[in-house]
Amino acid sequence: VPKLWLSAYEVNKKSHHTLYNVGHQLSVLGRHQEAADILKPVANARTHGGHNTFVYCMALHSLGRCPEADKYLKDAFEMIKEKREQPENLRNDVARLNRWESDLLVAKAFCLTADQNFVEAGEAFKKAVAVDPGNGFAMEKGSGFFEAMNEMKKSMEAMQQKGGMNSDFVKSQMARMRAELEAEGKSEKEIEENMENIKLGMIASQMEAKGKSREEIDDHLWKLKIASVTKQMQREGKSQKEIEDATTNMKMNMMVQKWEKQGKSPQEIEQLIFNMNMDKMKDQWKNEGLSQEEIDDRVLRTTVMVHGQKLRKQGLSEEEIEQKLRYLKKVTMERLIEERRKRKSS
Repeated sequence: VPKLWLSAYEVNKKSHHTLYNVGHQLSVLGRHQEAADILKPVANARTHGGHNTFVYCMALHSLGRCPEADKYLKDAFEMIKEKREQPENLRNDVARLNRWESDLLVAKAFCLTADQNFVEAGEAFKKAVAVDPGNGFAMEKGSGFFEAMNEMKKSMEAMQQKGGMNSDFVKSQMARMRAELEAEGKSEKEIEENMENIKLGMIASQMEAKGKSREEIDDHLWKLKIASVTKQMQREGKSQKEIEDATTNMKMNMMVQKWEKQGKSPQEIEQLIFNMNMDKMKDQWKNEGLSQEEIDDRVLRTTVMVHGQKLRKQGLSEEEIEQKLRYLKKVTMERLIEERRKRKSS
């Protein structure tokens, strides 16, 4: 990082301009965690512009945190759409909005590629170039993507002719790719991540060729990713709790992405996440030896407590909160009684 920006950052860690420049330089140097930490305060597109969001999301992508990046990207695209509907002025000119949208589409394409969603990634790269043909970064990354896809297509066709995923041909191709990454000076961790993505990409392409739906492919790839992370953490000597926490978070991210694709609203997704967490807690309480009545009582109290906290954050009066919680308690009790009745009858 240039000493000028580091010195400026040490003197004033609140300057938005300095935060962006230091974060950008750290990202270029591959120090993505430091970059993300520094850029986060200035990553909101509505207050700091689309380019800040783009650099932050690229850092998140490099850290494997695309679900977080997706939220920032979604808000940024909405902001750009709103600005396009407003009168043009010096701070709201078309050229600037085009460059922001183009950059953000590149970040979106990178995350789609990480999720092995190559069709939508290709569309995002095409749109990035169409929105701003003068964006050299979008042109360069888009060209690289389509070249890689053509190479993968050729490899897949050859693989089908020579025995599938376990053929000597595939092993030789993977060895060649590994050698290329090593020649580029990638760390062992980066090489392993790249090789895993290449392998998943081949599997996705193979499933597409067999006519599998996007949802079937995504589900299968998520299971493979979770299995891969589990093995990696076991090799690193992580505890069973650490592994369970990591895989639980991955499963949650998988479900959130699926719900978003289904068009669920943020409120619906929030409720679905709460239900999943509650199911996990019920299993834990059952394993602790609690009776069904005790578990139901905890479910009721936890539901009321969590929703009460949420309502208070919304700025409602205590009277309004009490009224809503009374209704929630009534509905929850009725649901628990119905579940208990069904368990007895079965």
